[in-house]
Amino acid sequence: MAVAAVENAPPTVQGDRKPRIVTYAIWCFSVSLLIGSAILAFSWGFPVQALLTFLAIGLLIFSSARRHNWARWVLTMITIASFILMWTIIGFQLTYSPLIGAATAIQICLEVIGCTLLFLPLSNRWYHHKF
Repeated sequence: MAVAAVENAPPTVQGDRKPRIVTYAIWCFSVSLLIGSAILAFSWGFPVQALLTFLAIGLLIFSSARRHNWARWVLTMITIASFILMWTIIGFQLTYSPLIGAATAIQICLEVIGCTLLFLPLSNRWYHHKF
């Protein structure tokens, strides 16, 4: 009887563990946030905006890492908006400084990779507790 109960028990230890794919997504977003904040603070001279961006997006990344599904969706919406907006200014950034343009391109790529990883089936199951 006890063996049957153990076999039918939900996989709490492995089921609650964060999948590596989510960890990779969080790393992508974190590196992207550092790049974006550095560009804002040092290249464009907006340290206050860089700090506010760092705090707001950092909170979303932290919340996503803590299994808050709403934060994952907000990060995705911000990524889509920034992806659309970056197409309008990337040309200017490349003429102003190729390094800033390249950093922005890397930032956007990391955000898109992070979003993709957060919506793969294993990530979806982890966010929705479906194991």
